[in-house]
Amino acid sequence: MTAHERNAVWRIFTSPAHRQLLVDWEGQARRVLARFRASCGRYLGDPQLTELINDLLQCSPEFRAWWPDHEVLGVPEGHKTINHPLAGYLVFDHLTFQVFDAPDLKVSVYSPVDEADIPAKLAQLLAERLRVTKEV
Repeated sequence: MTAHERNAVWRIFTSPAHRQLLVDWEGQARRVLARFRASCGRYLGDPQLTELINDLLQCSPEFRAWWPDHEVLGVPEGHKTINHPLAGYLVFDHLTFQVFDAPDLKVSVYSPVDEADIPAKLAQLLAERLRVTKEV
């Protein structure tokens, strides 16, 4: 896996599979981009960041169209709905924590909402995954 492929901004703008999973892809992508832009200010001139942005400008028409908007978002919480191919709609609340002494380190916690049996769907997916793993 390349450094770009490990990057959430890269995945949201270049991965067709990731795009299909997100119910509100455009809304999620715009929020991710605005949070990304907010963190870019600390790394002006960084060659890896410049390369990532240039590659995204080349590879994603949406990134290319929205990057000049200069939207900035620092809100570390939100709501995400995923359309999983086996379980259907999975709804999560999420909160991102940034470590004070290491501002580059962020941890996002996704909590399934109790509505629509999300915890039960996740338990079923996990049980199926464990069953398949044991068979192999």
